[in-house]
Amino acid sequence: GTSTPSGGFNFDPLVLRWNGSTWSIMALPTLAPSSPEGRIYDVDCLSATDCWAAGSFWSATSSETVLLLHWNGTAWSKVAPPTLPAEADYSGLYGVTCATATACWAVGYGENSTLARAIVLRWNGTAWSLSPNPTPTSGTNSDLMNVSCNSATQCFAVGRTFASPPGTSMNRLVLRWNGTAWATMSTPVPTGATLTSLEDVDCAGTSACWAVGRFSANGVGIRRFVLQWNGSAWAIASTPLPTANTETALREIGRAHV
Repeated sequence: GTSTPSGGFNFDPLVLRWNGSTWSIMALPTLAPSSPEGRIYDVDCLSATDCWAAGSFWSATSSETVLLLHWNGTAWSKVAPPTLPAEADYSGLYGVTCATATACWAVGYGENSTLARAIVLRWNGTAWSLSPNPTPTSGTNSDLMNVSCNSATQCFAVGRTFASPPGTSMNRLVLRWNGTAWATMSTPVPTGATLTSLEDVDCAGTSACWAVGRFSANGVGIRRFVLQWNGSAWAIASTPLPTANTETALREIGRAHV
């Protein structure tokens, strides 16, 4: 996550570690000379000696750029990202996941003053590279909020496409990796929904995935939004509404690793 000095406005990246009894704050590498700010949005571990953290950071002389940190069991180190598209004046990563030690994915955004585009990065065990992904129609913004893999040949990434400003048009975005390329998936829409967005996805197997987010009907009110993947198609899952609550949203989903 992040931490902010008392009375300050800048964010420092924050990683906590659980040793079975207590949480402790971990030492992190210097992001950049005189870096004024950094944030970590997601972390994923394959083992006690192989973890990735993803986010973004700023330096005193440059704009926001993607942040990738790796844990080797002893210390965190900053790993160089690939060269991003020329139009990505500002970029960041919201999600990271690993299927194996040589198959990891990180997703987020790259944007300039007029347009935002979803970005997908791929780790092959040696270096990160920019992975081509389907782009929405010209003039439409997009970003990806998280990614989950149940194998090296099947991953799902979720997010949204949107106009500027986002409140005028927003649609859920789901991409699927088949081991060779990413493709856009068709997903159902809640009844009456005019604005939809997906925030997180998690997979327990090739036919068991869940995606969560929110939707609005005609720009009024916020409702939780859950999709279920059965191996063939996505379907809307029924979810209860908390008592006396008319507006709800879901940001994260998790499962027990057994």
